Amino acid sequence: ILHFDKTSIAGQLGIQVDFFDELIEEYKRDSLRAGSEISAAISAFDTHAWKKTAGQLKGISDNLRLNEISDELAILSQTNDAQEANKASKRLNSFLEQL
Repeated sequence: ILHFDKTSIAGQLGIQVDFFDELIEEYKRDSLRAGSEISAAISAFDTHAWKKTAGQLKGISDNLRLNEISDELAILSQTNDAQEANKASKRLNSFLEQL
């Protein structure tokens, strides 16, 4: 389960909740696309592609304080193991669906 309190995080970032909601919606669109790219790269055993995409998304996730998502992206940006990457990808996509 994704632990994510929009109101609290918006306050930590010093922005209005409505604006934060817009950021999250844009992030969700982009991250779902990236999640699909990561899954496809894992299926193709393209280590470089899944690491690159995960690394790009991780910085944004860190800034938005999406800790569980950042944790899975950290695994994906470091592992060369397709099985480990596949498990992390499934958890990532589950978290993204919960946003």
